[in-house]
Amino acid sequence: MDEGQRFVWNKVITGEFRVGVQQNLVIRAQAESSGLSQAALAHRLMGDWQPTPEFCARLLAPQTSQAELSRPDPFFLAYTLEGGAHSLGDVSDWQAEWKWDGIRAQLIRRQGRTWLCPAART
Repeated sequence: MDEGQRFVWNKVITGEFRVGVQQNLVIRAQAESSGLSQAALAHRLMGDWQPTPEFCARLLAPQTSQAELSRPDPFFLAYTLEGGAHSLGDVSDWQAEWKWDGIRAQLIRRQGRTWLCPAART
């Protein structure tokens, strides 16, 4: 098979026609190989980064540096409720926000310092 045929064959046998890798698969693989939690790796991958050996070393380091304090927490997609609102339990236990399209940001307060961070591009 030529290159194009091999590409299509691999996409057919894996059942996936997307070009690229799901972010969660990358995070899971890094977590398994490094021994770090998926949550820690997802957090470290937020914001700006470069695919360099130095960044990879910081990403997989056992401890986070002080510079990581301003890194935003991962954003999660909003989903429609499967059941009614009653399935979520007592309303006093809820935390919710409106789902708006557009740019999101995080106001981060850690160790007495404050940052306003725009949403990362995905």
